[in-house]
Amino acid sequence: MGPPFFGLKEEDKATYLLEQIFILIYYCNFSYAEAMNLSVPERVWFIKRTIEELNKQYGNEPANSEPKPLIPPEVRALMNITPQNKKTKI
Repeated sequence: MGPPFFGLKEEDKATYLLEQIFILIYYCNFSYAEAMNLSVPERVWFIKRTIEELNKQYGNEPANSEPKPLIPPEVRALMNITPQNKKTKI
């Protein structure tokens, strides 16, 4: 019989949940309990906002190009973080 609830499979837990928790602990100085108690949208917001600030801090935002990601593309994909679209003039 399978698990009595709907959720992540044990093998997917590290891929999806723990990567986000690690980023929050490592870069944002969250405790494990604080990071785990955040909702998914809150975790994603903090991660995206941290990426923006780190890109500003390290000068990865030249005027006419996309910022270089500080998180590997495969991790960004798992967190559903896409590069921001280039700004268009109206």
